[in-house]
Amino acid sequence: DFDEEIKRSDVDIDQRTLTLLGAIPKDQDLDELYRNALAGQVAGVYDQRTGELLVLAGEEEGPLERITLAHELEHALADQALGLPIADDPDLSRADSLLARTALVEGDATLTMELYAVRHVGLGDLLGTIDASVLGTVEQDLAGLPYVLQRELLWPYVDGAEFVCHLYARGGWAPVNRAYERPPASSDQILFPRRYGAAVADPRDPPPLDEPWSLLDRSELGAAHLLWLFQAPGDDPDRGLPRARALVESWRGGEVHLWARGADSAAGIRLLERDRSGALCAGL
Repeated sequence: DFDEEIKRSDVDIDQRTLTLLGAIPKDQDLDELYRNALAGQVAGVYDQRTGELLVLAGEEEGPLERITLAHELEHALADQALGLPIADDPDLSRADSLLARTALVEGDATLTMELYAVRHVGLGDLLGTIDASVLGTVEQDLAGLPYVLQRELLWPYVDGAEFVCHLYARGGWAPVNRAYERPPASSDQILFPRRYGAAVADPRDPPPLDEPWSLLDRSELGAAHLLWLFQAPGDDPDRGLPRARALVESWRGGEVHLWARGADSAAGIRLLERDRSGALCAGL
């Protein structure tokens, strides 16, 4: 699926951008990082294109497999009843919007999975699903990834579940179902659910570069990705900015343009703030 869905040229664009922003070291191959991340972290998958559902199972199917199945079945049921708000061939320039939609879908399935586990799997069985050796390997694999990629993997499930819980608390499943018809437009609406439904501003383009530079890509730069950059500048969490979440709270729109001159890269960034404090730009 990775080979079919992800073009090498798109990975190259991501590699150039993330390297410029200090999110990954220059000598790391992003394609290899993506493959290692997927190989070590995926326990189940629902393929929206084919309707196929797969769950990784051990020799004996137990509570962990049932819990994972509950997660993937929710994807399948939501797709049948509501339609998943993620295109088969998404526009990668709308990266932040895609991230927000993914957080809705994964948050919904995560809440369903958790409710199933609480109601239908006993505490003893839940504790019995934890294999310390397997868990240690998974955590070690995750820790070997750059911080931004770690957060990109986990964020739709963790913050997505918190967003869906916010909707669920306002009226059960009905508000969650309605969100599939009107999905969140940006990652800041997942981080700060009170903003859900607000319009996202489109900043002016960064100034162009003269030849021989050529524009390679333009993409959204959302609050979530900025938050991860602030939390680990240069891929170093020990250098994280204080009150990083408060800094990105003023995000109102963002865009990054990637320019290329052979193997050289340059980035131009525009951000819009909700107030005139300048905190967001100072953080960047």
